[in-house]
Amino acid sequence: MTATDNAPDTLIDQIRDRHGARIADVVRDRGQVTLVVNPEDAHDILASLRDDYGFDFPVDLSAVDYRDWPVEGEHPERFAVVYMLSSLARNKRLRVKAYLNELEPSIRSTADLFGCNDWLEREVYDMYGIRFTGHPNLIRILCPDNLKGHALRKEYPLTGRGEREDFPVYHTDQP
Repeated sequence: MTATDNAPDTLIDQIRDRHGARIADVVRDRGQVTLVVNPEDAHDILASLRDDYGFDFPVDLSAVDYRDWPVEGEHPERFAVVYMLSSLARNKRLRVKAYLNELEPSIRSTADLFGCNDWLEREVYDMYGIRFTGHPNLIRILCPDNLKGHALRKEYPLTGRGEREDFPVYHTDQP
């Protein structure tokens, strides 16, 4: 196994045995392992991955909007929250994905597990409108507070809805 390979099957089997049906699927693609988890179990599984298996370095947290995805039936819900974790001690990476309901996309915050997820969850909220319940300060971080909608959702127009005309103009040539 090279340093770029992901978690070995024995580790994934241990994780799956411990959490049982709370892990809906294990997907292996191009040398990467993804645990698909139920959204209501994501917080507990991420805590276990951190505390019991050494995946204590959160690399990234993002989301996916599967609206109009070309492969029909491949994704059970429109949105997914994706956590990328790394174990520095094991030199392994692991992806955790939770699919969310389109009408009320929300999942429990992991800012209490990984401090840096505070900002990453705010970014996902701002761009996709996914709520992180229990987040200490879930407000927009990139877009103006008065922006209607969420810029990375598939229904949001590529050119925007005229927001640029309302942005304040700042001049840097003044002392």
